[in-house]
Amino acid sequence: MSATSSPRAFAGISALEKLPLWDGSKFSPIEVPKKLHQLLGNPQDKVPTVHVAGTNGKGSVSTFISSMLLASGHSVGQFTSPHLTHITERCLVNGKPQGVEEFDAAIRSVLQHAGDAGLEPSYFVVSAAACFLEFARLGLDWNVIEVGLGGLYDATNTIAAPEVCVITSIGFDHTHILGDSIEEIAENKAGIVKAGVPLVVGRVPEAARKVIRAKATAAAAPVYFHGEDFMLSDNQENIEIADEDVPLPALARLPAGSYQRENLVLAARVGKLLGLSDDAINKGAQNSRWPGRLEQLRVNGCEVLLDAAHNPDGVSALCEFVDKHIFREEISEVVFLIGMLARKNTSAIVELLLDLHRRAQERGISIKWICTEAPGEGAYPAETLAESLPAAQVMKSASDALFLGLQSAKEEEVPLVIAGSIFLLGEIRPLLGDFPFLAYQDG
Repeated sequence: MSATSSPRAFAGISALEKLPLWDGSKFSPIEVPKKLHQLLGNPQDKVPTVHVAGTNGKGSVSTFISSMLLASGHSVGQFTSPHLTHITERCLVNGKPQGVEEFDAAIRSVLQHAGDAGLEPSYFVVSAAACFLEFARLGLDWNVIEVGLGGLYDATNTIAAPEVCVITSIGFDHTHILGDSIEEIAENKAGIVKAGVPLVVGRVPEAARKVIRAKATAAAAPVYFHGEDFMLSDNQENIEIADEDVPLPALARLPAGSYQRENLVLAARVGKLLGLSDDAINKGAQNSRWPGRLEQLRVNGCEVLLDAAHNPDGVSALCEFVDKHIFREEISEVVFLIGMLARKNTSAIVELLLDLHRRAQERGISIKWICTEAPGEGAYPAETLAESLPAAQVMKSASDALFLGLQSAKEEEVPLVIAGSIFLLGEIRPLLGDFPFLAYQDG
């Protein structure tokens, strides 16, 4: 996706877009960002940091934590990836994308240092380093840094001593890089564990729990597991932390059964470790926004749900949400627009979608499937996806698919669900209207 409509005006961003996303066939060499950060004065260690890894939920949990810190009166930098529509969304300052000129200047500085030293960093390495540099320059109170891929070899894993480390979830994604077993994936993501630094872990499979516990024990890092050391109370309104019952009325704004509830509980546990007040935790949760993740919009009178469900765990969570909250008594049809990447486990994703189709039929609801393709290389062919879904239509152009989806939803007065690759959502979301990217909105 294009970083800017005026690439000549922003030489850094323009140069960045010509770089490969990753280095190497397995992992980007961690030595490159380490050396680069040293040349930059180790900006990743200038600001107290929460470091967040996980298969799904990293962005949402990071946003909740950032919002809680903001609600406490702190200034906060948040690094996240990939971006939805514009590269500056990777560099959030107090919940808003950093200015293009400022971020471009940071990128140019990173590229200059890399060139002088003969380093050839990837797109991800440069964008992460530019964020660290910008957050340090601004003298922020806190950073919340999201891992890009895995953990152990990730370009963000140069932070010497975070205040807290977080693993949100463990599931099958990027298996061509991280491995084919839960244990291998957990081993890599647990690579962010640091000596003596508290580790907060979301709901993970037992096999992953064993690996993570062993890592934490070896590093003498206190570890807190969801469902063991903290959990949602039976009344679904509080968090139980040891003998303490922490009120969390912010849960009421999230639909029952939503995976965002799990993310909020995890973020609240981190908030308590950081010493934040209950008021700040709840205000932060209420004011947080994360575009493209169960994002509900009204477009020309149509109910539209956007969700970057791009792997089996994400699609499973989306299907549960749709079954509980979109399939309502008065609904006779739902329009479903989807486009995936080929490198994902598409066979597992298709099975989940077919199961959702069956559940809809049992409730007397029909699903109109529209298959499209995410922009760029690696898109899963829309025709192939359509062959697996009942009576699916193919619209290879995302904009044409959106037009058809909105037209169908408006004519039938039914909801439109748009899901799949974040690259697809990044192309479609701006076409829906003037919805700014805000991770935090006070009031």
